[in-house]
Amino acid sequence: MDMSQYHDLFLSEAREHLKKISELSVVLEGAPDDSETIAALFRSAHSVKGMAASMGFNVIAELAHKMEDLMDRVRHGLDIDATLFDLLLSGESCISAMLDDIEHGGSGAADTAELIGRIVAYSSGEKPQAPQKQAMPAETDHGEPHKKEEPLFQQTVKVKTAVLDRFVTTTGELITVKHRLASLAAAANNKDMADAVESLGKHLREFYNQVMGVRLMPLSVILERLPRMVRDLARKEEKELTFSISGAEIELDRGILEFLGDPLSHILRNAVDHGIETPAERVTAGKERVGRLAVTISRLQDQVEIRVEDDGRGMDPEKLAAAAVAKGFITRDQLARFSQLDKMMLICHPGFSTARKVTDISGRGVG
Repeated sequence: MDMSQYHDLFLSEAREHLKKISELSVVLEGAPDDSETIAALFRSAHSVKGMAASMGFNVIAELAHKMEDLMDRVRHGLDIDATLFDLLLSGESCISAMLDDIEHGGSGAADTAELIGRIVAYSSGEKPQAPQKQAMPAETDHGEPHKKEEPLFQQTVKVKTAVLDRFVTTTGELITVKHRLASLAAAANNKDMADAVESLGKHLREFYNQVMGVRLMPLSVILERLPRMVRDLARKEEKELTFSISGAEIELDRGILEFLGDPLSHILRNAVDHGIETPAERVTAGKERVGRLAVTISRLQDQVEIRVEDDGRGMDPEKLAAAAVAKGFITRDQLARFSQLDKMMLICHPGFSTARKVTDISGRGVG
């Protein structure tokens, strides 16, 4: 049977399940006894395995099968720690790379032996980063209510912003034509034509509102990748934190959303790298061992406020000012006229950074 006709559908559905695996892995790390999340992770891995096998992508199917087996062990009581989430996310990243290869005409083959070996050999307790996590009782797999999942496709299609812009422009031109017709109808004293133009105007207004509505997208579109990013950075920096997002359902014009993703990512990376202290530093400072990082979105009349907060060490305006003088961004005479806010705003200068060395996380002074 020729399966090529299902090629694009396979890629789309597989990526939806991988997206779930990525998101749910982070969720489960914060709530390791959540049986519904465990079951959902199992189902997503199972779905990827089945789809890949039916399409003949056996390497993907084998890796997904081992991830499915791992989650089945968790369902039946396997203790879990941070290493398990590293394995799940590594599996998701590996399969994503293979899907990219398939999309660009490749075979989707990759060397997965080492990763599969680590998944098969996993047993909790190897890295005690999360000693508070408890085992799942074996009986939770019996009679467990399945969490209702949203269908993968709800008659939606992806539309380029440029196409929507043309819709808006064309609609505006149609409204202009409508006004011209209304003037002609009035000049000709033609009531039938005037009634028809009025009806046309109502439909055009409805069409315009619908087009503008299509341009609106929830902030979750750009926020959904952030929990995974924050989690990975915290692990790399050996820091412990909780990360929360609220208000992600609020909608903005997609043209604005396209410009928000990178700045938010940059702010959060700096919060993890520069703001949140290590557990030992936090305990010494009299703080809780686990830091807090949050993104809160709220609507203020005709504006939307995006607030990023953490309970880390904060910024030292005097340290910022000293670094700016040392690096030649400002002179000491200029500094004498700076307020505390001016000193804080030095971080927005391109090229300015207080980092002692450049890393893959920060230090280049993007500003």
